[in-house]
Formats: sequence, structure tokens, C-alpha cells
Amino acid sequence: MPMNANNIDLSVSIPLYNEEDNVRSVIKELYDVLKNTGLKYEIIAVNNGSYDNTGKILNKLKRKYKNIKIVSIKKNLGYSYGINQGLKKSNGRIIGFMDGDSQVKSNVIPLLYKELENNKDIQLIKVKRVRRMDGFNRLFQSRIYNKLFAVLFGIDSIDINGKPKLMKREFYDKINIISRDWFIDAEIMLNLKKHNYKFAEIAVQSDKRNKGESKVKLSATLQFLKNMLKYKLGFFYRK
Repeated sequence: MPMNANNIDLSVSIPLYNEEDNVRSVIKELYDVLKNTGLKYEIIAVNNGSYDNTGKILNKLKRKYKNIKIVSIKKNLGYSYGINQGLKKSNGRIIGFMDGDSQVKSNVIPLLYKELENNKDIQLIKVKRVRRMDGFNRLFQSRIYNKLFAVLFGIDSIDINGKPKLMKREFYDKINIISRDWFIDAEIMLNLKKHNYKFAEIAVQSDKRNKGESKVKLSATLQFLKNMLKYKLGFFYRK
């Protein structure tokens, strides 16, 4: 545990890869939400190998807003890798991550935090997107993925990849995240099951992405399927 972890209630990490059109609004929205909570918090903005103006914008935002920490990754090594680098730099008693595309509003985070803080029986809380403004192909792929995940691993959730996700530090400190591609959400949920921990969910609406371009392609779905099979067959953690 970081030496100053007890001084911070909540750390939220945001992976940003070529999000120059979204980064200002995402950071401002989260900052405006958290500053009114009375919590001691930090925002971990991860510039995950962006080659647009995301990095320059983040540097300006750091001078404008308090409690922002920037983690810069020169080369994008994967979505999960970027998130985990942010989590490793997080000092909060409760830590978590959200996407940088503004599809799920950050005003849900105080609700997630309150429920996790008050519920001693759970180690993680997340959103489940019950209404999604995504295209047909992505919705279809997501539905198949979640059903297959439930069949293979017996984890009852219609939205394994739903974010924001918040977790208690003692849980994060017990696990060793190795995902680099798109499997971090699933890996975390599988670790919950492995350690016999419970989780909770809050239903939200996921809006349409208005700016920037989605990074989730068909290749991401294929990576999900590949990693699920590797995990099921016991090869996931082998070097």
C-alpha cells in the first residue's frame, strides 16, 4: 500500500488514447462531481500512448484543476495496460477506473463510492448499462460475450465490462493484473470469484459517443473470446 494511501478516500483512473475531442469535458465533469463530495480524491489521467493532442491538453488541465495526476505512456501497449498503470499510481482507500468517452456520466461515481464504503460484504461495485446507445453490431457482440462469460464462469452480470468500477484497496492489492489488451474487466471479475468476494451493480444509461472514435473493434471481441478460453483452460497466467 502506498505510504500516503490513508490520506485519500478515492482515486479514479481514466485511460485516454487519442481523446483530444473528449478529454477536456471528461476531466471537467469528473472534477466538478468529485469536488462537491467532501472526499479527499485524486484523478489519475493516463495518456495511453496518444499521438494526437491529448497529452498537451492534459498538461494544461493539470495546471487548471487540483488533484489531477498524469501518467504518461510513450507507446500504447493496450487498453488494460493503460488502466493498470493508473491503478498502480492510485493512493486511495478505494480505487477504480472509468472510460474517457463520456458515454457513462461520472455523476454515478459518488453513488458507487457510498454503496461500496457502506457495504462491508462487497469488495467491488460497478455499473451495468441497461440502456445503451451503441450500434447493433457492438450490442450484439456484447450480448454474446456476456452470456458466454456467464456460462463459462458462473458470474451473474449482464455487463462484465461496465464502468466505472470501484474496488477496495485490499482487494486490488491481492490480485496481480496481467491483461494488456481488453480483458481487464473480466480479469478483475474472475479474481473476485477466485477469492470468493461479492460485488454489487448500479443500473445506468450509456449515451451515444458524440466525439472521437470508439477503440472497440471486432478484434477486441476476438481477444475477449481468446482470453476467456485461455483462462478456462488454465493457460491465462502462464508465461
